Amino acid sequence: MEDDTRRFLNKIVTTLGLGLLWLFINMTMGIYNGWFFFSRKPTIGNYIFYGWAALSLIGLLIIYRRIWKEKFPHG
Repeated sequence: MEDDTRRFLNKIVTTLGLGLLWLFINMTMGIYNGWFFFSRKPTIGNYIFYGWAALSLIGLLIIYRRIWKEKFPHG
């Protein structure tokens, strides 16, 4: 396999893997601890969970930008 193709597929697999890991961690934490759903009104746990989810999403997007920043010779 050519090096460019290998790097491109590695970027795709890394992106999908990190995205699925992020989803798994956040959904497991939120549903298992009951922070994903509101009962009658939001609790401090809901605020912490959604704050964590937003900040970790920003971090994930920064990592994605670093992964996909490199240009390939073909485009």
